[in-house]
Amino acid sequence: MPFNEHICVAQIRSDDPSMVTHVTSRLELVMSEPVDALPPQHTSSKAFVKSHLQTGWQHAKYPKPKLQHEIPSYSSDFVRNNFMFLAEGGNSSHMLETSAFLMMEHPAARHELVHRLKTGKITNWKLSGRLVGMMGAHLMKDEEELNDEITSHLLDLFAEDTLPLPMAREQALIALLQPGCYAHMPTIKKLQAMSSGAGEPGSYETLALHVMHGMLRHHIHCNSDKRELLLKEANDFIRSTEEQLLQAVQEGQWDNANMFLVALLNSGFACHASSIAQTLEYSPPPPILP
Repeated sequence: MPFNEHICVAQIRSDDPSMVTHVTSRLELVMSEPVDALPPQHTSSKAFVKSHLQTGWQHAKYPKPKLQHEIPSYSSDFVRNNFMFLAEGGNSSHMLETSAFLMMEHPAARHELVHRLKTGKITNWKLSGRLVGMMGAHLMKDEEELNDEITSHLLDLFAEDTLPLPMAREQALIALLQPGCYAHMPTIKKLQAMSSGAGEPGSYETLALHVMHGMLRHHIHCNSDKRELLLKEANDFIRSTEEQLLQAVQEGQWDNANMFLVALLNSGFACHASSIAQTLEYSPPPPILP
């Protein structure tokens, strides 16, 4: 551990706990830079470090330009060239989440995030989760062109089965679930295709199925005045899962049956009752699951 890392972290922890991870990460980057052996004229390591700090050595990893405006006004080249600096909140006094939200307002930042995740240039799952999540948060603006772009980015990441940071696939999918209303149906239709192989508990296809049913429920909640019409539109999605549930029960695949029951619970429509009731008619009954 660098000689003064524990001192810096302790000081910041008492004022702003959310900054501990950020500052520790920055210090690790600083101290990972190669350091020359102590020259003869220095009588102590303290004097040696002090002289290097005065020459700007402590920020050798990323430059710190003086920023005067919010991120959305920056040029695309500036955002791409200073991506990690911006992603770490280096330009802002905001909390990291707020800084990430502001950053994801910039189209170039969204494109660069996807590019860096696909090429393995982002390996920190906390950083990827924060940026991907804040990109998804912009869906609640419910602007058609913006939503098309963001959902395309998120689904693109989720579909990338060779993503260097596998957790980013789940983060991209979960980012589609937002507390505010936005137009879900185009994304739901794409998720149906991605969930076609659902069945194995814990698989990405199964995760897509659960998210799809959750989005169905939210979509109809957000458009309650069109409930009956939307239920008819969603009938194909609903029936597909109900039929897979019955097939799993008939074949005695109880783990899969439980997974499909959970998916139906995520949508929670009254029309599921008939299919669920049919599962109780088969013998032997399914085992009690924890």
